[in-house]
Amino acid sequence: MTKKRQPIDDMIDAQVWMRQRAIKLEGAMAIEKAYNELVAVILWIDERSHQVDIAGDERTQIAAGCFDLVLEHQNAVARLVENQLHGSALAMLRVLAEAHIRGLWFARCATEEAAASFRANDSIKGGVPRMVKDIEASLGNRTDKLTKLLRDQWGP
Repeated sequence: MTKKRQPIDDMIDAQVWMRQRAIKLEGAMAIEKAYNELVAVILWIDERSHQVDIAGDERTQIAAGCFDLVLEHQNAVARLVENQLHGSALAMLRVLAEAHIRGLWFARCATEEAAASFRANDSIKGGVPRMVKDIEASLGNRTDKLTKLLRDQWGP
């Protein structure tokens, strides 16, 4: 036998529903705020990055190409979120992170020989794990944020 609902039950249900709705609205507002901040950053970078002269050495050119790809991926993520294609936006984050790691590695760690090898073979010996290790070593191992990103996003 089911218990008869009391008016207080309806009030509690209404309060729970309102709280759930408020949480959803807060989350939606936070997402909208983050999206607006992302678009502002994209526009700020875009305004300042046109016609930038990049040094002529191959290593720097590859790093600049990687960072340009990061910016394009960032813009794509914003457009995907704008169109509520969240799964595709999340999928772009991995390639965005990989391009960023490659750019950092070429800017801070790679030799000219490694850059020439990359141009010829389109790969880096040791892949992302090696690049992360080299980048963190170049920073004096002051941080392990990239290692944590690698572990959390790519596995053990």
